[in-house]
Amino acid sequence: MENIYNIDEEETNITKTRVLSKTKLHCLLKTVIKYYASNIDYMHLHNIIDHCIVISDNNIDLTSFYEKSPEFGTNVSENIKAYYLYNYIMENNCVAKYLQSIKINSKNNDLLEMYYRLSKNNYFLLYTAINNFDEIKKIFHNIQLKEHKSDNDEHDDNESDNDEHDDDEHDDDDNESDNDEHDNDDNESDNDDNESDNDHKYIDVLLITNEKIIPKLTKNEDNIANKGNWGEIGFYNLDYESHIYIKSKLKVELSNIIIKKIYKPSNSGETEWDNRGDGCEGQYTREINILKQLYKIPHFPILLSTDDEKLEIYMSYCGEKITEINVPVNWKEQIEEIVLTLNEKHILHNDMHIGNFLVNDDIIHLVDFGWSSGNYFWPYKNIKLEDINDHKYFFDLLDITCKYGINDRINYVNSLKL
Repeated sequence: MENIYNIDEEETNITKTRVLSKTKLHCLLKTVIKYYASNIDYMHLHNIIDHCIVISDNNIDLTSFYEKSPEFGTNVSENIKAYYLYNYIMENNCVAKYLQSIKINSKNNDLLEMYYRLSKNNYFLLYTAINNFDEIKKIFHNIQLKEHKSDNDEHDDNESDNDEHDDDEHDDDDNESDNDEHDNDDNESDNDDNESDNDHKYIDVLLITNEKIIPKLTKNEDNIANKGNWGEIGFYNLDYESHIYIKSKLKVELSNIIIKKIYKPSNSGETEWDNRGDGCEGQYTREINILKQLYKIPHFPILLSTDDEKLEIYMSYCGEKITEINVPVNWKEQIEEIVLTLNEKHILHNDMHIGNFLVNDDIIHLVDFGWSSGNYFWPYKNIKLEDINDHKYFFDLLDITCKYGINDRINYVNSLKL
C-alpha cells in the first residue's frame, strides 16, 4: 500500500481523484462509524464508547495493535490508512451518497459527538472497537489491573494513618448523632409546611369527571412522535377553552401543547437488559413518583394526567432540545437551581445527558425521570454542584458528568452477563 500522506504537490494534482488526504480519511471514517452506530443498540454503543474513552484517556500507544488489526491490514503507519475503503466508495457513487444520508437516532448520535469531544476525534480507536470489541476489552482490562495495583499500594500506605484517627472519629460520631436529631425535627416541621401547601398538591386535570369542561386533545401535525428505548413521545394541542380552564386550575402559565408519553417494553433482544429496573412498568412508576415530588417547581415538567392501565402520562411542554445555539447565557445559574432542587428532594436523576435538557423561552427544563429515584443507578449520570462553575460550556459539563459513571456502567453491564 502506497504512502498516501507523503506525495508531493505535483503528483497530488495528477492523482487527486484517487488519493485520500488525512482530512478526507477522517471524514470517511466518521461517516462509516455513523453507519455502524445507526445499527447498534444504544446500550451496546454506550458500552463500546465507555471502553474507548478510558483507553483514550490513558494515552496508550496502539500502533502495534492497529498493525495487527484485520480492519487495517499490515505495515500501517501512525495515521491508519483506509485506502481500500476509499477506492471502493469512489467506484460506487451510490454507496457514497447513501453513507452521507445515514439516519441515526438522536441518542446514538449524541453519544458519538460526546466521544469525539472527549477523545479529541480519535476515529481510529472507535472504528476498531466497533469491529473488534473483544480485543478492546482486553486492553481495557489491562488498564484496570494496573489501576487496581496502584490503588492497593496507596491503601497500604494510608492504613497506618487511618488508625491514628479512629479515636477522633468516635467523638465526631457522638456529635453527628445530636445533629441528626436536630435535623429530623427541622425536617418534620418542613414536611408539615409542604403538606399544607395546596398549590403543590397534584391535580389530574385531564381526567376531571366532576367538571363541565372535558379537555380535548388533537395531534400536533408539526411535531413527529419521538421513539425511545422505553416508549414514544407525542405532541398534542389542547383546545382553547380547556387550555384557559387548566391554567386557572393550576395557577401557572401553560402552553397549549401537551406531551403524551407512552411507556412500552424495550426491544433490544437481551431479556435481562430489557427487564432491568422492573422494565417499562418501573420506568412509568418512577417518573410519576418523581414528577409529583417536583410538581409545579420551575425547570421541571408539570404532570397533568396519568393512565395506569395504558402506562401513559401527560405533561406540560418544555421546549426543544438544548444546543450550542439556544443554550441560555445564564445556564450555570439555571443548572445550579436544578441540582439544588434535586438535592433538597433527595432525588438522583441518573440520566443527565444532552437529550434530557430542553429549552423553552430561555428556561432550561430537565425531563425524563424514568431512571430517577433516591438511589444511584444506571446510567449513572448526575451533575455535581461543585462542577458547574468549573466549565465554560454546558456540553463540557455534561461530558465530564458522563465520564464519572464509566466504570459503574461497565461493571453493571458486565454483571448482566449479556
